[in-house]
Amino acid sequence: MTWPTSCGLVCILTPALAGSPAVAQPGTAQVTAYLALLQRYESGDYEGAARTALTMKPAAAHELGRLVIIEDIKDQMVLLQRLKAATPDVPIGSRLNQLRQERLRRLKLTLLVHTEAALRVTAQGPLGDQLTLARGWVTFLRSLEQDEWEGQERFVRDWYLVVASHLQAADQPRYLKAHVTSGLELFRGDPELLLARGSISEGEADVAIVDRSLSAEVYTSGLMQRWRNFMSAAGRDYQEAARNQADLHEATLRWGRINRHLGDRRAARRALGQVAASDAPTPLKYLARIFLGELSELEQQPADAVAEYQAALALVPSAQAPMLALSRLCDAAADDPCASQWLQRSFDATRRNRVDPWWQYQRGQAWMLEGRLTRLRAEGLGK
Repeated sequence: MTWPTSCGLVCILTPALAGSPAVAQPGTAQVTAYLALLQRYESGDYEGAARTALTMKPAAAHELGRLVIIEDIKDQMVLLQRLKAATPDVPIGSRLNQLRQERLRRLKLTLLVHTEAALRVTAQGPLGDQLTLARGWVTFLRSLEQDEWEGQERFVRDWYLVVASHLQAADQPRYLKAHVTSGLELFRGDPELLLARGSISEGEADVAIVDRSLSAEVYTSGLMQRWRNFMSAAGRDYQEAARNQADLHEATLRWGRINRHLGDRRAARRALGQVAASDAPTPLKYLARIFLGELSELEQQPADAVAEYQAALALVPSAQAPMLALSRLCDAAADDPCASQWLQRSFDATRRNRVDPWWQYQRGQAWMLEGRLTRLRAEGLGK
């Protein structure tokens, strides 16, 4: 479908522009520029479109979106109805459907542009203007009639996942929790949203009790119970997520870690071993090996722990965690040269872009942001 010409847009938008409240009314040139912005994004210039959106005042961007998504389409539909009333024999059904499709197309493009703009803002308030704009258009999308809403569930669900990853990366737990709760109200039992909610609870547990080895000396029974409640809540979400989607390996991995902390080592080993032997992404298999190594240490099986840490290092050769663990095990065995060798290897691997998936573990599914965004783009653009 082609974009409206400037002339057609002028004729259609003039009545709507005359009575628009709240903000200074955009001119026709601004409306045309906003449509061009959407087309720019659609053509694949995601970065350029997002950067341009960031230069716009939020109120003006909202008003332009309202004009091109709602008022323009509504006015064209009114003209068709008037044509039908004046000339009953003229068929308008096909054109009405085209207008609905165009409205949906513009709506999704607008949502994508402002979401992408939000992802590029590093210093902002809790949610930021761009994300607030995007959230408003999600609400509008959900308010469409049933026949228009059907088929858009996956797009909206994946928008929730993209924003969840963004809020995790931006370390916004309060707003992340509200966002994920909202998503689960709409998509009950969704495995990836359950995974996100579990990650929030697990993070709260890890913050509540920093060093469990000092629990008896430092932490009160009330704090320990709070820690256990967070861990248990996370475990329930992970278990349900894995049950609803068997190949959601991160849920199984985190479920294994929860079991280790709560004392069910057999269940922990089973879950972690399942991930280690699966076709999970390398970062998850690496973490499974790290957690299995820690479990072997708890069970006083140093040889097994060494084997697990070596396996983890084979997956991510520059990672710090297994090197430090191997140094610690050498030190416990009174092998000072071995301990020093692993420490030196870790020092030698230090560089700006060093990779260790363990460092990102507390950020939940932030590591999935790029993949989720790629999927959202494809769905929004119909690719």
